[in-house]
Amino acid sequence: MDENAWPDPHAARDIPEFLAAMRQIKAASNLSYRGLAEQAAAAGESLPISTLSSTLSRESMPSPEVVRALVRACGGSVGTAESWLAARARLAMAMASGPAVVAAGRAAEPVVPQAEPAASRAEPAAPQAGPGSSPRWRPGVLGLASIAVIGLVLVASWAFGPQGRSATSGGSGPSAAAYAASSTAPSAERDGRYRLRVAHSGLCVGEGPELLKGSERIVLGQHDCAVAKPAIILEPTAEGLFRIQLDHPTNGIGCATVDLGGRGPRLLISGSTCDPDRPDQRFRLEAVDTVRGGHLLRSASGPAYCIGVHQASKEPGMQLIQDRCTRGAHQVFTLDPRQR
Repeated sequence: MDENAWPDPHAARDIPEFLAAMRQIKAASNLSYRGLAEQAAAAGESLPISTLSSTLSRESMPSPEVVRALVRACGGSVGTAESWLAARARLAMAMASGPAVVAAGRAAEPVVPQAEPAASRAEPAAPQAGPGSSPRWRPGVLGLASIAVIGLVLVASWAFGPQGRSATSGGSGPSAAAYAASSTAPSAERDGRYRLRVAHSGLCVGEGPELLKGSERIVLGQHDCAVAKPAIILEPTAEGLFRIQLDHPTNGIGCATVDLGGRGPRLLISGSTCDPDRPDQRFRLEAVDTVRGGHLLRSASGPAYCIGVHQASKEPGMQLIQDRCTRGAHQVFTLDPRQR
């Protein structure tokens, strides 16, 4: 079956329907589990036979890695894989909000980038990795060498790496240089370690399970500050922005990464291997509360987007999402320097 004849993943109203669509493209491929694993490897993906078999035989949300790998193994393009990941992300956020939020049939709203006003758009870039591209980063990716740059003076020049462009919806408008140049991020103190505290709840940023039954994914959310882990290091980059490093005691240092390359609203954030050329791992800290030291975490992938708490919830464990900047208290963070 040609991928153009595949079922539309955005028509899925719940997890069983999404899994049914996955089973349909698997059946249409006429490949065995072993054949799919081999095709996935040829496409640069990892799709263990036991993992795929387990995923397709149960009714819980499949991981982003399995969704992407299966679509690619069945002959889907990178763009098609991203569409399936966006459909999964919609279901994940809707299920976290309650089943009633999921719209029926094709009327359901996919999590895709929407057009921005001309004043807040940037040029498109090549696709970035989808969610969960490295669910648990490799130990010691950056090590002490990356932490050493914490004391550097921030500069206001902008470059997104070789492409020199941000990754959001198309159109012209001011480059991210304007955002970086006006950054009011705090200078690094001590060893660059901070508690990121959500202004409206008083809770701190840390890792926890995705709020979706059956998901085994770990994402960033708000948690009791006494137990919020891993430690967070703000690493200034040459563009005048920051990477949010996650210093995990077992996995080493990783970076907070926005799903789907950070190119749309309502996307989750998780830890992944740090990559200096990924805008979905860079943020501008914009002061909005000079009295209490509050900041927005504005996404470098799309300056119109900010990090905040899903549904402006005050409940511990609620996950963080990238969404349109409203400057509400659920998108304001205070940065408290902390020692080891």
